[in-house]
Amino acid sequence: MEIAEILSKEEKKALEGFAENSLLKQAVKKVLLFGIYYNGTLLVGKDPQPLRNFALNIVANNPGLADEVIGSETKAAWKGISLLENGFVELDKFKKVDETKKDEQNPAR
Repeated sequence: MEIAEILSKEEKKALEGFAENSLLKQAVKKVLLFGIYYNGTLLVGKDPQPLRNFALNIVANNPGLADEVIGSETKAAWKGISLLENGFVELDKFKKVDETKKDEQNPAR
């Protein structure tokens, strides 16, 4: 099943507007990522970097934590970030397709 199959026309139109607004998308991404890896990794005016090393922050802020717990915390955080990033990839699919550029890419034209 595709995401577009569960959305109404109005929802698709709203997501199109969201996907086109890069500033809003960046702000929402920061808000959603804040709880997953906020430890000094989100900066004003900078796009969130999901590959930034949040694991070091887990160790630095919890020096007595067992290795197994650090591993499971790191794994869980990475999974959350990965799922969120995949969601933003899906959102980008709602951007308007520029028909003039689409025609320029068509070699059969």
